[in-house]
Parts: sequence; structure tokens; C-alpha cells
Amino acid sequence: METEKGQPNGHPPPRVRDFRARLETFRSSDDKRDAMVEELINQLETLTTKHEEVQYNYDNEAESRRRLQHTIKHKDEELKLKDQELNELRRTTVGLLSPLPQTELRLTAAGV
Repeated sequence: METEKGQPNGHPPPRVRDFRARLETFRSSDDKRDAMVEELINQLETLTTKHEEVQYNYDNEAESRRRLQHTIKHKDEELKLKDQELNELRRTTVGLLSPLPQTELRLTAAGV
């Protein structure tokens, strides 16, 4: 079914320059898309590098914390042993320095 302009549905025949204009629009859109993808790739590279640095720092901090906890545990055990030794020494010293019971003092004073 043709219309009065000689084209179906009443649309004028496409012109070559219309196609060229549309092609240029597509090319411009492609260039913008390519630029955006390039920018995203650059941002991804930057973020990946930063993430690797943060991960490296985190791993180092975790290792340092583990070593510190090990050292603290070891020192705590040493401190407990020294504390036990000190308490034993106090018990021995208190036994030596404690006054003699009253009955022993009387016997000693009486010359027995």
C-alpha cells in the first residue's frame, strides 16, 4: 500500500546524508564508550594497586600482632614462674625469721 509520496507508510525515502549523519552519531557514541571503558580500566588498575598495598600492610600487621602475642604469652609464663619462685623464697624466709614459739624461749632462757 503506497501513499501519495510513493513510499509505504508515508515516509520519505531515506537519504544518503541521513545515513552518514547517523553513522557519525554512532561513531561519536563509540568513541565516548571507548573513552569511558579506558577510564574504568585505569581506575581498576589504580584501585587494584592500592588494594594490594593495603593487603600487604594488613598481612604485615597481622604477623606483627601474632609475634607480639607470642612474646607476651612467653613473658607472662616467665613472670608466673618468677612469681612462684618469689613466693617460695618468702615462705622459706618467713619460716627462718619467724619468732620461736614461747615454750622454746622459756627453755632457752632457763638454760635447757
